[in-house]
Amino acid sequence: MNWIITKDLLGDEPHVIGKGLLPWGNFGPPSALILAPERESWVEAYLHAHGAEFPFEFRLYDDDGEPYYEGRCGDCTDCEAELAFAPLDWAEHNAGCTTMRYRKLGEQAWEIL
Repeated sequence: MNWIITKDLLGDEPHVIGKGLLPWGNFGPPSALILAPERESWVEAYLHAHGAEFPFEFRLYDDDGEPYYEGRCGDCTDCEAELAFAPLDWAEHNAGCTTMRYRKLGEQAWEIL
C-alpha cells in the first residue's frame, strides 16, 4: 500500500511532509534537501498526477488523542495488516503516535484502523 504524509500538524518538523512509501520504494521526495514549501508543492503535484492511487486519507494521533500528521494512502481496508499499519509504524517511531484513523476521500466519518 502506498502512503504519503501531506500535513505536519505539529508544525515543528516540516521535513516530514512527503515522507511515505511511494511506488518506487523510496522515502519522501528524491532529495532530502528540499525545503518545506517546495515539499508541499511537490506533494501537491505528485497527488495531482497520482491521486487515484491514494483513495484514502488518514490521520495519526498521539496517546492523548492529539493529531500529529495527515496523509493519503492506498486502500488500507484491502491489504495485509503490516502494510495497512505502515504509516502508524513510521509515526510511532518518528513521533510516538499510537492511533491511526482513516476514511475514504469524500466521506465524513473517520474510523480507527
